[in-house]
Amino acid sequence: MLAQQEQIQRKSSRVATDLARLSVFKGNLREMEVQQRVDEQAREQNREKKHENTI
Repeated sequence: MLAQQEQIQRKSSRVATDLARLSVFKGNLREMEVQQRVDEQAREQNREKKHENTI
């Protein structure tokens, strides 16, 4: 009975660790997506400025 309880606790601990890692990965992915949008907006603004300067 005790061994079974320890096994369940280890599995629960692994699941909790995996969930925490996934949460961090999800947050990192969200940050990367936001940064990509910011970068794309900056590139677009630079393109517009270059276009204005050539006119």
